[in-house]
Amino acid sequence: MLSHVEMDDGAKIPSHAHHHEQAGVVIEGTLELTIAEETRRLETGEMYIIPGNTPHAATAIGRTVVMDVFTPIREDYALAMQNAASSDAASSDAASSDAASSDAASSDAASSDAAN
Repeated sequence: MLSHVEMDDGAKIPSHAHHHEQAGVVIEGTLELTIAEETRRLETGEMYIIPGNTPHAATAIGRTVVMDVFTPIREDYALAMQNAASSDAASSDAASSDAASSDAASSDAASSDAAN
C-alpha cells in the first residue's frame, strides 16, 4: 500500500508503532525521523525502512512530502479511503440532484415566461 503524505512546516507525527513494515522516501523537503531510539534528518531523495512493531515519530522541517509503502496493507488506511470514497460519492450524488432541481426550476420559469 502506498501513502502520499504532505506535511506543513513543523507538523508532527507522534510516536507510534504498528505491525506493518514501512518504507519511504522523502520526495520534497526535510524530515526529522526517529526510529526506535535513533533520530536522523532525511533530505529530499533519502529513504528509510521501519521494521514492524518499532516505535517511530516524525517532524517536518519546512514543507515536506513523503511517499510511504506499507506491507501488509494498512487496514485503517484502507477503511478511511473507502469511507472517504463513499462520502465523495454521496456528495456528488447530492450535487447532481441539486443541479437537476435547479435545471428543472429554470426550465419551469422559462416555460412560464414563454407562456406569458
